[in-house]
Amino acid sequence: MNINRKTAVRLFIAVAMTLCSWLGPAVASAESTDYQRIVILSDAHLPTTPRENADPAKQARILAAKQKLLTDLNAWTDVGLVVATGDVVASYGADEEYAAARDFFGGLVQPQAFIVGNHDYIYIGRDHQHRLIRGDATQRQAKLERFRQEFKQSQLYYTQQRGRYLLVFLSADSLESKVLCQFSHQQMTWLANVLAENKTRPTIIFAHAPLAGTLTNYNKNINTPSFIAQPEQEIRQVLHKNPQVILWVSGHTHTPPTNPDFAAAINLYDGQVRNIHNPDLDREVIWTNSVYLYPDKVVIKTFRHSDQTWLDQLERTIEVQ
Repeated sequence: MNINRKTAVRLFIAVAMTLCSWLGPAVASAESTDYQRIVILSDAHLPTTPRENADPAKQARILAAKQKLLTDLNAWTDVGLVVATGDVVASYGADEEYAAARDFFGGLVQPQAFIVGNHDYIYIGRDHQHRLIRGDATQRQAKLERFRQEFKQSQLYYTQQRGRYLLVFLSADSLESKVLCQFSHQQMTWLANVLAENKTRPTIIFAHAPLAGTLTNYNKNINTPSFIAQPEQEIRQVLHKNPQVILWVSGHTHTPPTNPDFAAAINLYDGQVRNIHNPDLDREVIWTNSVYLYPDKVVIKTFRHSDQTWLDQLERTIEVQ
């Protein structure tokens, strides 16, 4: 049988990935089928943020870490969904940024879900001082549509069901807001209706920005209007009416596991919703959270990809009625 070079390479990769799933220390083996696993990728900033990572050597190390992450994810055979919680592109969605995003996520074997962050739609370029330029309503709408098409999403906000759980995916989509992560009035109305129709389903919400007050003010941006999910008061009211919402999964603040706030009592919002913060991927050391959905509980585990280590001290369990 004649096999061309491209086919041979694909076969080699497939065999290598299978061996990794048997032997690799990073593999989380699914000895039972009583859970569903979701991996969170937040603030991927693909390929890498040029201003913050201007040193070519540092860029190369970050890109290598992202490639290692991709290999690890493909070796995890029990992953049912990978969620990208916004800021998928590095700065403002230039063609080369989307090309890098397509290459990265196209290399994943698992199903994927995407939501919009501020870098995915608010900006249209940089000025001569490398500052990001915000687009107007028309330009933002065009950016949102490109995001939807690039990642083959039928909608920018939507739901999925996983077992007894309802997953709600929210995208920053305000066309006129001055803050970075605001949901439109239409999206908030939709959210209220969806939750009202699913009162008995334990619900997890994925959004780019966190809920207000779920981190201490450890830097000048935390808990400021542009670094929490907006509209703040309307979100608060909707959540109060829907105690079935148990988790809010977010990025945006780039909070790493080395920060004491990453897994802390302050993450509990109004005694009801636990905010799961996720670090960005634009680092030489990358961590990811995995959310395990069991019939009676949700378990959050954190993995450090640089040395293939589960951070057991950060594991959290939320009992579900």
